[in-house]
Amino acid sequence: SIAAAVALAVGGTALVMDARAEADRTAQAETIDALRTVTVATLGVSAEADATRVALAGTQDPSVQGSLVFSPTSTELVVVATGLTEPAAGLEYGCWMDAGAGRVRVGKMYFGGGLAYWVGESAAIAGLDVPATFGVSLVPVGSSPEADPVLVGRS
Repeated sequence: SIAAAVALAVGGTALVMDARAEADRTAQAETIDALRTVTVATLGVSAEADATRVALAGTQDPSVQGSLVFSPTSTELVVVATGLTEPAAGLEYGCWMDAGAGRVRVGKMYFGGGLAYWVGESAAIAGLDVPATFGVSLVPVGSSPEADPVLVGRS
């Protein structure tokens, strides 16, 4: 009976260790995927002749920093930030721009690899040829980005 108890304990420990290792592999794969997405998109947008880079500064916390790059021709936009914590349920970080006519939502931040990021196209930046303010605000999911920004920068 002692041998059976030892075998059961060893078997249970092996199952727990295997589950932890699988969770670690899954988290690592998600991080690699997020970093690949951001890197490929950033390189693509940066290669556009009209690519514009904007530094984003934290408005309440200096450890929150970010940057974005966009192309008015391709309408592609990449926003990357460090120092943001994942929002509580029902909230998200909405990305926006204001070229003088009020804020327009251009995306929302996702999290992975220690970064918050948005990668995608936005019709709002099509043909943009005037200075614009870009920002990220914590807002209820799907709402307009009217809340005070946590990150802001100007092109």
